[in-house]
Amino acid sequence: MIPSKLRLENFFSHKDSEIDFSKFNSALLIGNTEGNYNKSNGSGKSAIFEAILWCLFNKSRAAMMDDIIRWGETTCSVSLEFKHDGESYLVERFRNRANSTSTVEFSMLDKSGEWQDISCSTSGDTNDKIESTIKLDNKTFINSVYFRQNDISEFAESDPSRKKEILKSIVDISRWDDYEKAARKKVRDINIECKVLKKSVEEYDSVVEKLQTTNIEIKESKKKANELSSKKKVLFEQIDSLSKKYTVIKKSLDTDTYDKVIDQIKILKQECKEFSDKSSSAAESVEKYKVDKKEIDKKINTLKKKIKNRKAIEIPDGKIEDLRAQLTHYKSQKASSEEALKSLGEINVSSDECYVCNQTIDNKLFRKLEGDHNFKVKHYKFQSGEANKEVRSLEKEIDKWLAIRKDNNELKEIDTNIGSLTYKLDLVVVGLEDANKSLEKVNSSLDKAKFKIKTNMDILESIKNEDFQSLRLKLGQLREEKDSVVENVSEEDKKMGRLTERASLLKEQESKMRSDKNKVAKKMERSALFDKLAKIFGKGGIQTILLDAVIEDLEKSANTILASICNEPVIIVLETQRLGADGTSIIETLDLKVRKDGHLQNFKSLSGGEKFRISLALRVALSDISSRYGGSSLEFLLLDEVNSPLDRFGVETLFVNVIKSLEDKYKILVITHDESLKEKFDNVVNITKINGESELEFITR
Repeated sequence: MIPSKLRLENFFSHKDSEIDFSKFNSALLIGNTEGNYNKSNGSGKSAIFEAILWCLFNKSRAAMMDDIIRWGETTCSVSLEFKHDGESYLVERFRNRANSTSTVEFSMLDKSGEWQDISCSTSGDTNDKIESTIKLDNKTFINSVYFRQNDISEFAESDPSRKKEILKSIVDISRWDDYEKAARKKVRDINIECKVLKKSVEEYDSVVEKLQTTNIEIKESKKKANELSSKKKVLFEQIDSLSKKYTVIKKSLDTDTYDKVIDQIKILKQECKEFSDKSSSAAESVEKYKVDKKEIDKKINTLKKKIKNRKAIEIPDGKIEDLRAQLTHYKSQKASSEEALKSLGEINVSSDECYVCNQTIDNKLFRKLEGDHNFKVKHYKFQSGEANKEVRSLEKEIDKWLAIRKDNNELKEIDTNIGSLTYKLDLVVVGLEDANKSLEKVNSSLDKAKFKIKTNMDILESIKNEDFQSLRLKLGQLREEKDSVVENVSEEDKKMGRLTERASLLKEQESKMRSDKNKVAKKMERSALFDKLAKIFGKGGIQTILLDAVIEDLEKSANTILASICNEPVIIVLETQRLGADGTSIIETLDLKVRKDGHLQNFKSLSGGEKFRISLALRVALSDISSRYGGSSLEFLLLDEVNSPLDRFGVETLFVNVIKSLEDKYKILVITHDESLKEKFDNVVNITKINGESELEFITR
């Protein structure tokens, strides 16, 4: 980046000022107030540099941003034309005092020579676009372009971590922090995804085992179903054959009575079964009622034993309350007596003076006061003792009546429980009687049904044909077996349906889990890759390599500059490691040391002029490194009163050697109070302030 033209309108003391950077490579800025060069402070010199800073980054040294507007005016503006990467750009920034707002416009020169607006929709976004275009932010600008007297030594005096941050910012090493953070975030995101997926596949082995077991069960169920189907077919064939024989024999017999008896027996057997079930249920009820009755009798007897020979004692109304009131009275009396005794104990009855009025007393009055005092002590001791006796007596009396009340309440509760249990016992007795009657009735019906079955069996026996009976029995058995097989086939079909559905669900679940396992494996590979990248991008990876190279280059460049502005040989040493407090461990650092007179010294131990030369050399070197490493292509330097701490030799070498050597690479603008330096520059910008307004004059020798 190299400036082409700067214009200020109502900016600080400048009403309308313009600098054309194309007219010089280096120029000196001097100032005066109404022709007096001894009064250069406040003439508007630094405002030129501040204008560039504000125009590019919306930053200013002013306490309030509206203070940049010239007194008496409502608006100000600064425009800066510059070239960067072969393109021409224009930044115009405006400030309005009325609404305390700033606006900015960003333009680029097209091929036809017209300015094309490339601003964003908001000023903030436009500011970001300007910084990304010139690859420079405010902090980097301050550290590598704009050298102010008060902060020239910022880098040199910063602690090691701050030095590293400045270097990272200037050469854009900090972008590797962003890459590392992005890689770390990717690792965290992938691990979170893997954690979710791993949770979903925790039961994978179990699902696979269940699927294998289910498939085996399906195979066994199919085999069993086929066997049952074959058996069903055989049974149907056997039943069909026997049914034909049964029909033939039945036609030759009078079977009407036989069939009726068989049907009657079947009905009676069903009734017997029902009566038997009812009998069992009724018997259970009887047993339950007997158990309940026994338990209730036991509880009643237990409670009666508790109240045997015990009788409730009547408590007079308000008895306990009265006793408690008396107790409170005597406790209060005891406390007041003890308090009085305490107060009396604090009184010193002296023969010299009255303890009441502090007046001098004679022996007679002293004896009277002493007697009164002793009487009071004796009185309150007696009163406290009597009150204490009453308290103990009343507490015993109250405890006695409370115990009586508790016993009465217990007797009352037991009477209530006995009444409740007696009522429950009556209900259980009634229930037991009903259950016994029901049991007798059911058993009677069961006996009658059994008798009827026996009678019908006798009738059946009298008309029985052995072949027909045998055939009928065999046919019945086959039909029962057939019904059982049919039912088993149906159950097996249902079971196979359930197993098939379960297998389908398990297969789907296993397929998804297998897919998730593959995803986890791939994601873990990606996580390992991003973790490796994070380490490469981190402070122990490429950042260290780049930073070491930058530090080495900075040290070399600064020493080259330092050699041309120092009275005696001085070498900068940037130490990146030092021993820890234990004397063995190595600590990463960035300490600035200076080799002078063959000895390595701490920067802080140097004189003011030596510190300044070293700081200046470092700052110029930083600017050069920023251009070479950071991609910002910085091609100008702004030096504000940087020569003030230098002696005459330092000033001569600064402007004759350093600045002249940098003219080929940079546009250099220097502010100074030293008017004599005009002779060292071919180009001078003279700023004259008259009646609060600064004007520029460009002088070329």
